[in-house]
Amino acid sequence: MLWIEAIILGLVQGLTEFLPISSSAHLRIVGEFLPGAQDPGAAFTAITQLVTEAAVLVFFWRDIVRILKAWFAAMFGRGSHNDPDARMGWLIIVGTIPIVVLGLLLEGYIMSTFRSLWLVATMLIAFGILLGFADHIGTFGYRYLADQARRAGWPMSRKTAWKLCSQAGILSSAQPRRRGKGKKAGPPVFDDHVKRVFRAEAPNRV
Repeated sequence: MLWIEAIILGLVQGLTEFLPISSSAHLRIVGEFLPGAQDPGAAFTAITQLVTEAAVLVFFWRDIVRILKAWFAAMFGRGSHNDPDARMGWLIIVGTIPIVVLGLLLEGYIMSTFRSLWLVATMLIAFGILLGFADHIGTFGYRYLADQARRAGWPMSRKTAWKLCSQAGILSSAQPRRRGKGKKAGPPVFDDHVKRVFRAEAPNRV
């Protein structure tokens, strides 16, 4: 692989890692359009992902530390298991276990069969449709609002949060505001788009 190819693929990895699309799939596809016209390989893909994951750890370091503290506090009885950060810690653990197990069991396929361009394209299309459908019917934004309000010291039931989201038409930042009847509270607005101050004297700004 040429240096220029590695640089281009590194840029593709960096640009796609933080979007709801597969960075690995895009590395596989872009590799075919470079002068070498070949699969960058699972090893190269894994190395580039280590760099972007390191960036994630640095950017979210404070959040990671907060989640770890809440999780350990809940584990040793010094905190509540209902704490949103403690629950997030468990969700991360539960979500990681299947990936580790499948990675070990399907290692041979990951290095070969799963890198087929036909399979990559099919999965991108399928999950693109799935994500679009989920964003269209999403109804879990109120849970995020309730957790954030509770963390800020303003106890709020999820039922109350759902009513507020439904009345205000609060959806995700990438989702258009719905009109007419049947509006549902949508996915949470992304943290990096909103500066939330629950006790602010003026409206929070996007």
